[in-house]
Amino acid sequence: MSQLGLGRRFSYLIDRAKALDTGRLWKLAGTIGKDARKPRLVILADLLYCSATYEIAFQDYQDWDFYDLKRAERRTFMSHPKSNHLALKLNDRAFSGKFADKSRFNKEFAPYVGREWIDIREADAKQIEEFVTRQGAVMAKVPDSLGGIGDLKSVIGAMLTVVLIVAVLMLIVSAIVWSIAASTGNPGMSAKGRTGVFVALGAAALAGCGVAWINWLISLGGQLNHG
Repeated sequence: MSQLGLGRRFSYLIDRAKALDTGRLWKLAGTIGKDARKPRLVILADLLYCSATYEIAFQDYQDWDFYDLKRAERRTFMSHPKSNHLALKLNDRAFSGKFADKSRFNKEFAPYVGREWIDIREADAKQIEEFVTRQGAVMAKVPDSLGGIGDLKSVIGAMLTVVLIVAVLMLIVSAIVWSIAASTGNPGMSAKGRTGVFVALGAAALAGCGVAWINWLISLGGQLNHG
């Protein structure tokens, strides 16, 4: 994916860090774990790994049985984000708006779309009712986004949560070691415990400030993506 531009890849990862829903992610990992007959934590770790490495949406991971694929097979999948990166890199920027907005695309290439469609932003209630009645079954899509990207959750945010939890546990353990070593007159172990406390505090502070840090990276990533 490096040939698609580090800026675009970086921006994509930052975009996925906007709306973390750890509860939904944990539930999804449990559901997939039952189908795959693997521990939930193993699936959760693989979900995060595949999302960052192969740019696979969490739902795609489940739909495409990604947990059952080998590394060589996983590399062959063209995900929505990868497709979007190619479009940004290879399409003429003068026409990017037409390709990005589904309604504009449908209007521009109406003779070739091959299906009836309606933009509910421009239609009234009667037109929408007639359209749905005539079609019987319809598919609703957002006009300017990748399919399902609004439901994608944060990879980086999930990692920050894990880092914060581990840092707090490390802080507790290190503080206990430091206290015991100091009371028993063990300077070597006391120094290690003290170092562990300071390292854990630093990690916890970085994880705790992650939201502000990610907001800055989102802004920077957007500039890189359009640069």
